[in-house]
Amino acid sequence: MNAPSARRGSPGASAGLGPFGGALGGILFLAQSISIPFYGFGFGEAAAASLPSTLGVSPLALALGSAALSFEIARFQFGIMAVMSVALLG
Repeated sequence: MNAPSARRGSPGASAGLGPFGGALGGILFLAQSISIPFYGFGFGEAAAASLPSTLGVSPLALALGSAALSFEIARFQFGIMAVMSVALLG
């Protein structure tokens, strides 16, 4: 006879952890959201340090530019996801 978990399929990560799954998922979401600006500023400082000082580019400008570029890329990905969803449903 089949085990009950084999018949239903495997639950997602939060459902698999029971009542604590939602709390852990929320904490992980917040941690990832907070890490994004740190990655941006780290990239800005590393890029500013590797560029010649005669250009006078500030790390903050590079961090904000990279954030704006990643936002535009994310919007483009949402458009692709919408087209693929319509194609799969149609």
